Amino acid sequence: RIALDIADEIVGGIRVPGSHLNEQTLAGQFGVSRTPVREATRQLVAMELVQILPRRGAFVTRIPVKRLFQMFEFMSEMEAISARLAARRMSMEEKHELRRLHESCKEAGSTEEGLRHLYDFHRLIFAGS
Repeated sequence: RIALDIADEIVGGIRVPGSHLNEQTLAGQFGVSRTPVREATRQLVAMELVQILPRRGAFVTRIPVKRLFQMFEFMSEMEAISARLAARRMSMEEKHELRRLHESCKEAGSTEEGLRHLYDFHRLIFAGS
């Protein structure tokens, strides 16, 4: 779960290339010890989203453009499938929250707050599917 959440943040642009992944901070964020964070970091390294620099720690990898396009193609297909399923499965309350997040995204625009709303919007679609 931790690795997937961090991967979503990396691919979604919330965690930018070159940013440091502090074990202690992540452990606090996820409410776990540092051991699960280390395991998540290893998984992210295997996914080529994170690199470990000796004596410096873990950092978000700079993803090559070709790989980034492939990732976005895959994500867009997954999102289309998820949206179809979410439309059928979401409760009315979840659909209202989705509309609220959509409006929040439009109001905030391309700000950091807008990106957070957009991230939450997409997460809700996946959860609703």
